[in-house]
Amino acid sequence: MDLDYKSDFEESELSGKITELRKQGQENSTETDKSNLIDGRQERATRTRLSIIDALLDLIVEGDLSPTARQIAVRAGVSERSVFQHFVDLESLHRAVAERQLERTLSMVEEIPSILSFHERVEMFIDQRGRILEALTPVRRAALAIEPHSQEIRRSRDLFYSLAKEQIEKVFQLEIESSIETDKESFISALDLVCSWNSWEYLRVQGHSIVGSKAVMKRALLALLKESCKIN
Repeated sequence: MDLDYKSDFEESELSGKITELRKQGQENSTETDKSNLIDGRQERATRTRLSIIDALLDLIVEGDLSPTARQIAVRAGVSERSVFQHFVDLESLHRAVAERQLERTLSMVEEIPSILSFHERVEMFIDQRGRILEALTPVRRAALAIEPHSQEIRRSRDLFYSLAKEQIEKVFQLEIESSIETDKESFISALDLVCSWNSWEYLRVQGHSIVGSKAVMKRALLALLKESCKIN
């Protein structure tokens, strides 16, 4: 009798544990489903957001410096409402576009080995800088109209200028360090100026071709470096 009671009790307890485990499994499964649903929504939202940003940049690069929300939506394959849902204000859109443009620009930058000769480094640098500045031109032109009213656009501009200057210092570090210039910072700024987007834009507006603009930029860069570094 006692044995039967104990057996009934153990079966009852085991049944309760099984029920509890099943309940926990269902709850865990539900939580997993919810988590997957949230992750899926976030992934779709990220894709949509990126498609809007890329659509805007692509339209600008193609020549439309001030595309409408409808044009952006059509290019991105989303509703016009989505454009406003993903960006609460203009500054948030400016920030996202600036960050995306910086990604695109940095993807074009290739390492220029310091072991190369001076003239090899100059050739690689001018070719790369010209390609980047030409690709950047439509976006930079569009940004000029917004710049006075957007802190994010100005921040992006300053960051690009800083990175461009750092590249010159890195590529021509040997020449800069061995130059006869006592004011190194002024010398670096001069190098930076002749290789800047502003200089490139001036040349292109004046009617110089891409090849011609690269040639002028190379000539100015070589003149500065050869004069100060006694290079033949």
